[in-house]
Amino acid sequence: MPNTDCIPIQIITEKMKDLENYRNKTMIVYCRSGNRSETATKILNENGFKAFNMIGGINGWEGEVVHN
Repeated sequence: MPNTDCIPIQIITEKMKDLENYRNKTMIVYCRSGNRSETATKILNENGFKAFNMIGGINGWEGEVVHN
């Protein structure tokens, strides 16, 4: 996906400074199933970010898939 960063949940708190440029932007957080991204979304929101979890993750995506 364009304009994405892959940050493992295990190090998300360590990466807060790297995310400062996104503080005033809306973030969509996702993972394979939606469980880890739910935790990451909570951490981001508690630190002042505007983050939303993609419920169901990539496995739950029902939209069109475009392969490049």
